[in-house]
Amino acid sequence: MSVESRPSLRLRCYVLSMRLLNAFLALTHALFVGFWLGVLRHRDLHNLDAQYYDRQNMYRDDSYQRSGLFHWELDALDRHFSQCRRLVVTAAGSGREVLALCGMGYMVDGFECNSNLAAEANTLLASLGYGPLVAVCGRDACPVLTRKYDGAIVGWGSFMLIRGRRRRIQFLSELRKALAPEAPVLVSFYPLEGGRRRLTIAKTIGNAIRRLSGAEVLEPGDDLGPNYVHRFTRAEITETLAAAGFRVAHFGRAEYGHAVGIAIPAGAGDREPEALHR
Repeated sequence: MSVESRPSLRLRCYVLSMRLLNAFLALTHALFVGFWLGVLRHRDLHNLDAQYYDRQNMYRDDSYQRSGLFHWELDALDRHFSQCRRLVVTAAGSGREVLALCGMGYMVDGFECNSNLAAEANTLLASLGYGPLVAVCGRDACPVLTRKYDGAIVGWGSFMLIRGRRRRIQFLSELRKALAPEAPVLVSFYPLEGGRRRLTIAKTIGNAIRRLSGAEVLEPGDDLGPNYVHRFTRAEITETLAAAGFRVAHFGRAEYGHAVGIAIPAGAGDREPEALHR
């Protein structure tokens, strides 16, 4: 079959119109996200998050709850949690991580801010003889921890749901107090890769609205997807962990953005992060 060497005018018009359409849709999406990030307040974002997870049937599906750890989670455990015995899991959801870790022989305490998901987790765990291991806690803050732990897992993708750098560092700092020296913590998140122009436009629009009312301003990486999420650069997640007393032992984008921090012993002073791994 022969193909004309020069595209027809019709084809060139189609390709151009498709590019214009995609640019228009990207701009419209950026304006939409910027407007609503500007208008919605912290409590609105909490309620949006609760509605989102209450409507996601996947987290209540028995096959999901029993599906075990993801490959990147297992890899992190193999590399950095081999000396751990007692773990704390925040944002434990409906119990996937807690159940998998119990089955691997760990002693686990779980915490979840969504009471419906916590109830789902405890029903499953109790049915398998582990008892209710997931306690309900507040949002955007580390739960009150009365034990020392050998390691911590910040539940799948939940770290990016905490709005504001100050709150994220406070969360990790409080978690650090409950961890033994050199204990690992696993956090996961959406990495900030493409779409930076869209997020820059959204932040500009959102902050113009928020400054009119004196509300807390948005940060680079803030997004709606559809609930609030914060997308991290490699440098930002490294800086955030360091500010909370962790050195970075691993950074990965394979399958899902994630990093492992190692608790710096008290009084050890500032230490350079270890080499990061893809």
